[in-house]
Amino acid sequence: MIIDEFRANQGRVGGPFEGAPLMHHRGRKRGREDVPPVMFLPSDDDRDVMYIFASKNGAPDNPAWYHNLVDAGTADVEVGTDNFPVSVSKVTEPERGR
Repeated sequence: MIIDEFRANQGRVGGPFEGAPLMHHRGRKRGREDVPPVMFLPSDDDRDVMYIFASKNGAPDNPAWYHNLVDAGTADVEVGTDNFPVSVSKVTEPERGR
């Protein structure tokens, strides 16, 4: 339903996915295309960079699409009415000394 709303409203949806882009990727096991809405934060330093959050609503593990993206290294992002290829790299917080 979110994808239908996204496309019917030129990339705008309400509710918890307001402002969220769609991330096109292929599953590692079945090879099927999946298009989940994802939460993101644009980079302050580079307008071509966006940080995607694989939070799974605060669960201790990552959603399956996270592993698909990291393994593939590429995906397509749909923002508004634009669709473009992206490269994927894993960003982690550095460990802090005790």
